Amino acid sequence: MKPYLTRLPGAAGSWAAPLFVVAAWLFAALLFAALSGWRPTVSAFAYGFGAIFALVCVFSAVRAGGARSVFWVLLGAALLLRLFGDASWGVGAALGLGTLPLWSVYGIYGASYVLFLAAVLKLVYEASRRILFIVALDAASIMLSVGVLAWYFALGPATIGGNGSWEGSIAILSSFACGAGLLFLCLTILSADRRPPFAGILATAFGAFFLADGLYLASRASGPYTPGGWPEMVWALGLVLFGLAALASTPGETSARSGEISPWRVFSFWFGPLSPAVHFAFLLGWGATDPPLPSYVLWGGAAITLYLAFRISFTTYVSRGIRLDSQSLAVRGEQGRISEELHDTLKQSVYSVSTLLDAYEKAREKEDPKAEDVLADAIEASHAANFQVGRPIDELRARWAGEKQDPSPLLGRLLTDFETHFSIRPHEDLRADLTKLCPDELAAAYRIASEALWNAARHSGARNVWLESREVGPLTIVRIRDDGRGFGEDTASGYGLSLMRDRAESSGGSLDIISDALSGTTVQIRFEK
Repeated sequence: MKPYLTRLPGAAGSWAAPLFVVAAWLFAALLFAALSGWRPTVSAFAYGFGAIFALVCVFSAVRAGGARSVFWVLLGAALLLRLFGDASWGVGAALGLGTLPLWSVYGIYGASYVLFLAAVLKLVYEASRRILFIVALDAASIMLSVGVLAWYFALGPATIGGNGSWEGSIAILSSFACGAGLLFLCLTILSADRRPPFAGILATAFGAFFLADGLYLASRASGPYTPGGWPEMVWALGLVLFGLAALASTPGETSARSGEISPWRVFSFWFGPLSPAVHFAFLLGWGATDPPLPSYVLWGGAAITLYLAFRISFTTYVSRGIRLDSQSLAVRGEQGRISEELHDTLKQSVYSVSTLLDAYEKAREKEDPKAEDVLADAIEASHAANFQVGRPIDELRARWAGEKQDPSPLLGRLLTDFETHFSIRPHEDLRADLTKLCPDELAAAYRIASEALWNAARHSGARNVWLESREVGPLTIVRIRDDGRGFGEDTASGYGLSLMRDRAESSGGSLDIISDALSGTTVQIRFEK
């Protein structure tokens, strides 16, 4: 059976349902602002409308199934507990329906936020499993620092002044602090490489809840709160946004993003309004001009300082693991590419040699005078095949040598093999320190050198080739040149030149090709440090 919302007009593949519910909330907000005497009633009905809409949408998302059904079950359970607590306290009091004992209401709110945190952490786990632990600790540190700020500037003085009970102040503080943590977790999901399509709406919904808790906190700081104010209206908006997030949910679908968190996002967090470091820097600055600071602020600052020290070391450990995983994936991909290339090269080379040997055998049976020429071609093809087949393997060796030792001897052996197979005189002039090249750069330099030597042997008619390396300022240059006949612009796309350009670009280098009929061909790759 299809989810219920797919039968609602405009709910699937249309903006009609979202526009309708947002317009309904805006209309209720206008009535709330204009009719001061009816505010408790308007806020109660707006809250009830948002609650019904959110529950129906979440129930539909649960019915749709998929990998995120557990998330929607947790979110729906949290909303039900939150709505039950609000109905028994704020909304119930506004409509004259009575309230439950305060201790039970506080327990209901606490359970709802536990479920909210579990649901959002489930999304964090799906979006980026490796950072779940550190993100959870970040959220906890934000909850701590926001709680200390709220207690110092609002709830602590209000409680001491007799504007509320200690239990009620702690419950309000916990809601506000949990709201900040939930908002941070949603922003983390937005930065992940496998974020769900509703992540933006979900973050806005928790932002609305956080804003409503802040308005309620400010009201409690100035005196007893009367239900039916702006906090209920903003909470109603959050419920509407939860429903829209459920409408945008598609089982198993993720939004494509880069797998890397950009530096400006990291900067905006650590120097932004949610940063624990900024919170305690502000408190310490405030205490310097308005002493003394309460002991709980100092203890909280000590806890955050220790956490930041742990976070730096743990982030280094996680970053190293991510880097190793990336390198492992890159190596496996490179091995797959080289294995495929080796298979194709080997198949083509063996076929060419076997064809020439068959032709030689037939020519010899017929006593054809060209039989020796065919045999010479077969021998030449076997030498070429041997050189071609060895290049992918030597490229992997060059990558490994770049991590362990000086790669110059490996390039020298390339020239020796080249002379053995093609009887062209090589000249080695390696003056640059090639240990400065990373494995990717060295593998690219080796492959481009071997490709240029292959082109010189097969097409240039050269008698000499030179393999050179130079350091010119920040540049490291690896150059191959020959004294054969060059090629014109019409053949610039041949002789493996496209392969060499791709290898240079993939390693972050730049390729230069200079060819002249009189002075031969020069191929060089430049790496800038």
